[in-house]
Amino acid sequence: MNRVTSDFVDAVRRQRLWGFLLAINVAIMVILFYNKIFNDYSENQYSFLLATYHFGFAKRAFVGSVLALFESKVHYSDLLIMGGALCLLTAALFVVMFKRTFGFGADRLQLFVFTFGSPFVFKNFIFTLGYFDIFGCLFAIIMMLLPVNALFPLLVTAGCIILLLIHHLHFLLYLPTIAFIWIVRIYCLRSFSAGDLMTTGASAVVIAGLAFALMFFGTPPVPAETMNNDMLARAADPLTLISMGAWYSTIAGEMHNTAQMWPAQLQRMPLVVLLIAAHWPLGAFMRRLIAGTSNRTHRGIAITAIAVISVAYVIICVVAYDYARWLSNWGVCMILCLHAIAMLHRASGATPPSFVAPAQEKWIDIFGFIVTALPRVGVIKVF
Repeated sequence: MNRVTSDFVDAVRRQRLWGFLLAINVAIMVILFYNKIFNDYSENQYSFLLATYHFGFAKRAFVGSVLALFESKVHYSDLLIMGGALCLLTAALFVVMFKRTFGFGADRLQLFVFTFGSPFVFKNFIFTLGYFDIFGCLFAIIMMLLPVNALFPLLVTAGCIILLLIHHLHFLLYLPTIAFIWIVRIYCLRSFSAGDLMTTGASAVVIAGLAFALMFFGTPPVPAETMNNDMLARAADPLTLISMGAWYSTIAGEMHNTAQMWPAQLQRMPLVVLLIAAHWPLGAFMRRLIAGTSNRTHRGIAITAIAVISVAYVIICVVAYDYARWLSNWGVCMILCLHAIAMLHRASGATPPSFVAPAQEKWIDIFGFIVTALPRVGVIKVF
């Protein structure tokens, strides 16, 4: 960690402009967290800490059940402490992952600012602190850093199970990206055996089975009023209304509610296009990494993974209407894929491409300022 910190500080000193942009990004994150503490009392996010397995198996009740082991009453500050700690831990591991994948030499600080400072990533994780989407990002990063040994499949499977228990939508949010990282690290970067295939199959069956159970049998086995009263009794801070749809809605019901939001969401599509376009340098860099990977199979795997992950998010958008959250998490998954693709590129023995081409340096600076200035994306509506 000391070596990572030293290299990072040296990179900032060498490129003061981008060090300045990074400092602005960090300042925005601090302001967002300050606002979260003092100006954004979210009863909806607070309620997600209150559901437990008190009445039996239920979706989205894992975090509350863990908290119930330590305290009978849950405070709103628990959300802030837990979310803040998760953000700090994920940010630290993000830096370690970036150092391992790309390093901080040459133009890599610019790449770091575009990823770490993207409004898709930590800025939006702070804004949506209580939804705990960051668990998926954190686990994917840990998966990138873990050594691949006999314990690797067991640890990854256990992590996927926990992600699903936290929120069953992780099956589409982060598990496709985690599956891509699994394929890269187990099948592309080493020789694999029949045992690896059997382990992968067994893990896939367990994870898919749990996801199916949560989606179709995860409704609490008591009336919504009973569950609501129990959650209110566990709240130590003011809570006037709990949206029980998070635990009692059906897929058909959620799709109906989402369809009602489409006219308003379609009006904001130009903002979505502009937000994605602001990350053009990342997309161009990813394309160069894929094109520079000499193994044709690896190129096909990378392109297929990007397509499958994107289709998973299209499905989410049909079912649930938190479109700004989904867009942000899709962006996070693309950045995680960028790291996995860089592993494939390095394994091919090709020379790493530059992030900033000399002819594009001015444009990279402009896009860097734009990405830095964007504070966050949102939950339902973009901005």
